[in-house]
Amino acid sequence: MTKNQTAKMLTLSVVLAGVAGTASAQRFSDNFNSGSLDAWGAPNLFGEITSHLVSAATGELRMEGVGISTVRPDFIYLPLAASVADIHLYQNGSASVDLDLDGGSQGGIVARGDYPRAAVEFGVLNRANPLSNDRLFINIGINGVLVAGNIIDLNFEASSVRLDASWNGAEYKLTATDRLTLESMSVGLTGPSFTGGGEVGLAVARSVINVFDFGATFDNFEISPACPPDLNNDGVVDADDFFLFLNLFSQGDPRADFNGDGVIDADDFFAFLSDFAAGC
Repeated sequence: MTKNQTAKMLTLSVVLAGVAGTASAQRFSDNFNSGSLDAWGAPNLFGEITSHLVSAATGELRMEGVGISTVRPDFIYLPLAASVADIHLYQNGSASVDLDLDGGSQGGIVARGDYPRAAVEFGVLNRANPLSNDRLFINIGINGVLVAGNIIDLNFEASSVRLDASWNGAEYKLTATDRLTLESMSVGLTGPSFTGGGEVGLAVARSVINVFDFGATFDNFEISPACPPDLNNDGVVDADDFFLFLNLFSQGDPRADFNGDGVIDADDFFAFLSDFAAGC
């Protein structure tokens, strides 16, 4: 990979550090069977994209674009789940997704914190070159500046993989598993930690300067905070969390949608009770 190609790949997490989300959930999962993007909000486009498609009509989320810039990154980002600023739901957590990645593209999971304005990209890069290894990476940008990153070569192609990302304090980890052979590799990174609220979404970008078409297909996206029943994030699952949930539930607060299905009902109450009894 050339120096310019590496710089282009690293730009995504920097730009996304300033992106705000629209959704609200504690725990979120989606197999994209609804056929509508209304539940997730509008995708964010960056660079000079002449045409794009974001569709979930077939039970999968397809994101693709055509860019023309040779200097700016061309990419699409779709925020899917967010927490409010005073609840640290995504300060520690995990997310996973199935990803089919087009040649000359990079894609993956993006987690963003409110303070500092940090974005972490957990992704893979398909270099569209049989003589070059595809890559697995974690990048962190804060307030528009790339502050940390770790990139490794994969022993398998990044065309059809399962991504499992996790973040806990200042420790970040990403595992990519080839969905055909089940071979897996992991990369880790120590960097700044999230505080406050934040969001998690999916992104796809152009990874090769000479290739202007880019795209990816996502499915079976899941995200969860590290300890769902610890609603006040004080490190203890106790009566305070129980009464907080009751209050949120009675008010119809989006944070009471504990199973992340978009409806606040008895299923959320029993899901919370189950996790509350299990503790963390």
